[in-house]
Amino acid sequence: MAQTEKNRSVTDFLAIFFIGNHMISQLLSKVVENRTNALYHDTLGLPDGFVLPFFQEETESVSSYVLRLEHNSLFQAEIDHQACREHTLKNGDYITFKDSNGTVKLKVIFIARSALSLAYKKYYLPKGSNIYIGRGAQNDIVFTLSNYISREKQVAVRVDDQNCVYVEDLKRTAGIYVNGKAVHSRKLEPFDELAFMGFSMVYLGGNIVAIRDLCIETFLPEAQDWPLKSPKPRKEKESYFIITPRVSRTLEPEEIEVDGPPSPPSMDKTPLLLSIGPSLTMSLVMLVSVGVSVANALNGGSTASVVTSGVMAVGMLLGSLLWPTLLRNYQKKNLAAETKYREERYTAYIQGIDKILSEKESHAVKLLGQTLNPPPETLCAMLDNEVNRLRLWERSAQDEDFLRVRLGIGNRPFNLKIKIPKVGFQLHPDPLSALPGQLAQKYSVLSDVPMTLDLASSQTIGMIGDEENVHSLLESIILNIIALHPYNEVKMVLIVPPQQVHRFELFKDVPHVWSDDKKVRYFATTPEEVHFVFNSIDEEIQNRKNQESKKKLSVPHYVVVVMHPALIEREALLRYLNDPQNDAGITTLFAYGDITELPRSCKTIVQSDTVNSTKRLQRNGMVPCPLSWTLDKILFRKLLSRH
Repeated sequence: MAQTEKNRSVTDFLAIFFIGNHMISQLLSKVVENRTNALYHDTLGLPDGFVLPFFQEETESVSSYVLRLEHNSLFQAEIDHQACREHTLKNGDYITFKDSNGTVKLKVIFIARSALSLAYKKYYLPKGSNIYIGRGAQNDIVFTLSNYISREKQVAVRVDDQNCVYVEDLKRTAGIYVNGKAVHSRKLEPFDELAFMGFSMVYLGGNIVAIRDLCIETFLPEAQDWPLKSPKPRKEKESYFIITPRVSRTLEPEEIEVDGPPSPPSMDKTPLLLSIGPSLTMSLVMLVSVGVSVANALNGGSTASVVTSGVMAVGMLLGSLLWPTLLRNYQKKNLAAETKYREERYTAYIQGIDKILSEKESHAVKLLGQTLNPPPETLCAMLDNEVNRLRLWERSAQDEDFLRVRLGIGNRPFNLKIKIPKVGFQLHPDPLSALPGQLAQKYSVLSDVPMTLDLASSQTIGMIGDEENVHSLLESIILNIIALHPYNEVKMVLIVPPQQVHRFELFKDVPHVWSDDKKVRYFATTPEEVHFVFNSIDEEIQNRKNQESKKKLSVPHYVVVVMHPALIEREALLRYLNDPQNDAGITTLFAYGDITELPRSCKTIVQSDTVNSTKRLQRNGMVPCPLSWTLDKILFRKLLSRH
């Protein structure tokens, strides 16, 4: 019986997957165990429609691992350039999987665990030399694991006169990988790992490398000891960042009252006939009297009285017609002058108010765009000089804008209230009375100002849209948090599937992703890691609730970014993550991309339609927020992680 069990023992394999630009190593036993696990498929980053075709078969005397493709498989396998549907796996097997179009989608090499050595040997690389790796004996490093390795010069390792080490893929067939990512050529940094086809070499700095003892033959001199550079002592008073009290400038609500126009001048509208009527009547009477006098003179009467009466009558007639006409013309000219003066003075008054409002608008736009909600370019420039560094981590939990992050550019109401006179019924239309209303309408909205998302009040937020757009938006949010908020008051928790880890490498070392005691990094890629991180946070929250009074703020505030729902299933911390009114100090960003996967508890949804358009869907409707920026995030992360 013991002999039978011994014969049935099976050697496990290390399966190294080459998928796209990434390399992932897994034990074959674990691969077989998780053949039907969808999350495991996503973890490996397998192509759509690909089903893992590996099985463990047991007979009475033999137990082995086999490759077996299903008849309806969308992919075909090739071993030694020959199509293969079933094959018993052995050490050094290199299998290529192609789709129906003949495009290579996946490559796997198998290394028997019994042949796999965990030992590495250290070697010297001669200065100013080229070291070639291949399967033939003429190479400096002979690697014979697989026949797919080129006989002559598969990979070149070059060492210049300054002991800088470079690697280059000479054949461009199987590909080389540095730290799990495909490259054609690259300068190695200390502790970078070069890997291809099961070969593994770790650069230790200088001209020293460590090579895994697996199917290796080389005449390079072994290195038993090598000098280590002593770290430079840090100056006692050296400080990268200083948190100082914030001198805050806020956009306070204001009110400006605009006076209405003065009453328009008016002119006497009495008809001309009524104005000259009395004088004309008297003139006519005098003319009648002159007529009588003329008649008497013709009958032999005195002519002196006729001349006198005639002069009086003519004078009164001319006066009754001339002076009213002159008076009316004067009144018309005076009315026109007063109307013009009224319009000029009131227009100048409105222009003066317009200038004041324009200055306040410019001040508000600058204050909102540069001081209160700076763009990503400004955030990354905070580390350029000592003056800018004073703004780093300037917000605290007591500030009104705590955790208010910038999404992009859009329009928002102007908090300046313009009080205008009420326009009631007008018997005669007055164009000047409309000017205050036009002024209020002109300055009712601020254009091209930052639109923000309050993470403190919106505690369950969904993010939908294209994967690239959602990731770009997440970068902007994370950058706002780590640049403007201190790491002891805000913690970033990143729950990321393994295939998206490379997107968040920039933020793994910032202090906001670590616990205060530096024992837990809030970065998880598997359900097991998520469970560990969430338990740590849950324990911290319970301790905080036991120690703090109700009046005290919940700090640090945890901002949890979840990229895949399967990673947080059945976690106890979900009682807070799905509660939009939780008092634990937790805000969750469900960055699933698809609205159908978001939990019903999401009260705010951020939709990214295109690269330059984002909408915030809330009870107040949709607000467009164009996003467009570039920055040196790598430099910013490196400087910030020095803390």
